[in-house]
Amino acid sequence: MRRRSLYFLGILLFQSTLLLAQTRQISGKVLDARDKSPLTGVTISVKGSKAVVVSGLNGDFTIKTTAATTTLHVSYIGYDDQDVSIPTDNSSLVIALSGSQKALNEVVVVGYGKAQKKDITGSITRIEAKDVENTPTPSFEQAIQGKAPGVVIASGSGRVGEAIQVNIRGLSSISASSQPLYVIDGLPVTTTSLSDPTNNDTNPLADINPNDIESIDILKDASASAIYGARAANGVVLITTRKGRNAKKTNIELNTFTGISNPARRWHFLNGKQYIQLAKDALTNDAYTDFTNGYSGFATMSDALDWENYLYDYFLTPITQGPDWRTTDVNTDWQKLGYHHNAPSHQVSLSASGGNDKTRFFVSGFYNTQDAIVINNTFSRYGARFNIEHNATDKLVFGLNLAVDRSQLNKVTTDNAFSTPGQLVAQPPIAPQYNLGTTDPNPKPLYQSGIYDALYDFDHQI
Repeated sequence: MRRRSLYFLGILLFQSTLLLAQTRQISGKVLDARDKSPLTGVTISVKGSKAVVVSGLNGDFTIKTTAATTTLHVSYIGYDDQDVSIPTDNSSLVIALSGSQKALNEVVVVGYGKAQKKDITGSITRIEAKDVENTPTPSFEQAIQGKAPGVVIASGSGRVGEAIQVNIRGLSSISASSQPLYVIDGLPVTTTSLSDPTNNDTNPLADINPNDIESIDILKDASASAIYGARAANGVVLITTRKGRNAKKTNIELNTFTGISNPARRWHFLNGKQYIQLAKDALTNDAYTDFTNGYSGFATMSDALDWENYLYDYFLTPITQGPDWRTTDVNTDWQKLGYHHNAPSHQVSLSASGGNDKTRFFVSGFYNTQDAIVINNTFSRYGARFNIEHNATDKLVFGLNLAVDRSQLNKVTTDNAFSTPGQLVAQPPIAPQYNLGTTDPNPKPLYQSGIYDALYDFDHQI
């Protein structure tokens, strides 16, 4: 029995020795290849294994692995990944990482052409085509909203087709315009509103199809100001449209979008019954105040009430178009009438691109429609773009960049009057939507009606 126990103990010791021989510990230090400074937080992993450690404050690390391991993988943000062979003598490793050149070698568009990003000293933000294409927005400024650091984009009223305010890294003037200069394929464009002075500004840049954009470079530096002068005081937005590639086959893309819009929330206003009760309370309070303070010289409280009843009848009865305002059953929800329910929007874009070593082309067509959540406000747009380039020789290139667009904005004539759909909430709920006994819309319940103007008073801008 004793001999058998010694036998099993020997087997266990032998297996433990084998396990120790199969495990090894690797130590080392990670440095910056440029100045030999230690790098903290570097990820060191064993290739083919799940063992992972992170370098300490002095760049030191220790990782345990098997004897069969031959390679470590080292990675760090801003530096090139590196595979390191493990020495067979278990000596300490010294790993030097080099800075990554990928971001620095990126080519960006500047005011005077193209340059390496590492050579640029000014402030440049670049947005790629993937960031703006297939975006359900009527204009490209809304497509880049929230995607460009330092660029603040705000809408004036929320109506479709209206001008968007774009501020690049703050305002340059308190009273002057803050809009940047837009340059499309090297050609500055005019963004001045074409609308009449009684309306809010329109947005000429809404004619650009976001799916036709290759890249957007946003500049606000001395070099841009030196080239474009005072127009670049608020920054420059360089838009490069898509072109064909040196591909052997034609690439065809079809993008469609359909959606609906509704108000996120609605205000709570008095209904007809609550409005009448409030008017009765106001009548009684006015009569009590006049009588107790002797403002009108009433002999009794009843006389004061009779006078206030006369005044309220004089002002409120015309609103109800005849019936007694105290007992009328009219309860018009003017806010609901001012909104579209499930306002639709549709976008369709079809493009083809391709080429060979000599000729490259890009052609596209699009059609967009969008209804606002308020009545009598729609925006439609359709157009096409054709870009072609041909290398006649190694130093001579012919090209054509052609775009044709048509847009139409439908809205009310005077945005800031009571005809605006958003001002319908000022109408009393005891006023009928239609003239009593007819199907004609009530032109003036208390103020000018936006429902009436939506039918007979509108502004079409093309």
